[in-house]
Amino acid sequence: MSLKKPDPEALCERQVVIENIRKWGGPTTDAILDPSCHHFMDPSIEGLIGYQKHAKHAVVWGDPVCAPENQDQLVHTFETFCHNNRLTAVYLIASEQFKNQMLGAKCSVCIQFGEKLSFDPHCNPLDQTGPKASLVRRKVKQALKEEVSVHEYLGDHPQLEKAMEKVGELWLKKRKGPQIHISHVRLFCDRSGKRWFYAKQGENIVGVLSLNQLQAHSGWLMNHLMITPTCPHGTPELLVTSTLQGLAQEGCHFVTCGAIPGQSLTDIEGLNPFSTWMASSIFRIARKFFKLDGKRVFWDKFHPETEKCYLLFKKSVTPRALIALMRACNVSL
Repeated sequence: MSLKKPDPEALCERQVVIENIRKWGGPTTDAILDPSCHHFMDPSIEGLIGYQKHAKHAVVWGDPVCAPENQDQLVHTFETFCHNNRLTAVYLIASEQFKNQMLGAKCSVCIQFGEKLSFDPHCNPLDQTGPKASLVRRKVKQALKEEVSVHEYLGDHPQLEKAMEKVGELWLKKRKGPQIHISHVRLFCDRSGKRWFYAKQGENIVGVLSLNQLQAHSGWLMNHLMITPTCPHGTPELLVTSTLQGLAQEGCHFVTCGAIPGQSLTDIEGLNPFSTWMASSIFRIARKFFKLDGKRVFWDKFHPETEKCYLLFKKSVTPRALIALMRACNVSL
């Protein structure tokens, strides 16, 4: 039986998508690169819009992936595409600047549901003051005491890659209960513009952290921080601080770990009082049910900068729109 040869045209199109995302992408980069994502492109504009189709909705990941001055035109042609295909656009993890641009003519409802977290690697978390910084120092010290070291993966080493992928498998297997995630673990796919750091104890790989290049920000998206169930305490903190220190030495001033849910829904526009109350109640229940505060507790230790992020709806928040969002976020109970 012969293997199917890769389609050269499809490979070329994928490379164009990757190049656009590396050049203009932001905190939703990994979600837009996920195989479940579609990519809308206007031949007259450099860039794209990444979206998923669910329940007659197009769930868009973040702001349009293009130069700021081209966002209006790209959104206009995308909205025309949606209208022609009987899709309603919903924008997830939109920036405040994009929200202000969209609210009114293109979107009637906006909800601030969370924040994007970012760091300046030159502000070393180990040098900060207060109880959070003290906790990070203790955890890093514990990992170092257990002889954990952090290295960057630089070359073609199939055995090391398999060991790093095994960490991801063990990490996913350990996750229990209801889950939400915006992208799947694909460590070594779309390699252009990616970097990997790993934690090692003896001959064992006990943690992995991947980075996606964000050229527009002269920085990186730090995601898929994964550890083995038996790794020494402090391994995640050592991975993060070591990676930030390495990026600081390269002159990098921007790293983001993406978006996290807020404590509550705020800055709500376009909903009546009852709908506002209902949305807030559902969000409070979801926070507890899916334990959405865990990511915030971890990343807050590193003193991140925060930026508001929004959900944007064209007219109203319908049951179909909520179903589309749940499917896009891979909600599993």
